[in-house]
Amino acid sequence: MRAAVEHGLGKPIEALFAEFDHKPVASASIAVVHRARLLDGTQVAVKVLRPGIGAIVAADLNFLEPVFRFLAR
Repeated sequence: MRAAVEHGLGKPIEALFAEFDHKPVASASIAVVHRARLLDGTQVAVKVLRPGIGAIVAADLNFLEPVFRFLAR
């Protein structure tokens, strides 16, 4: 999670957040959500996508495209 956040935002967690809860408050097949507080005190939720999920979702949608086209008719 830490590596994904830092890679995605381009900075260390400590440079972006005053607090960052490493225990997720929500979890799903696509992402996890963490509570955090920005340096200015604003409470935020940080959604971290699971590694490789974009490619998996794209493949699933490509596979289902003929079904969607049929149902649209």
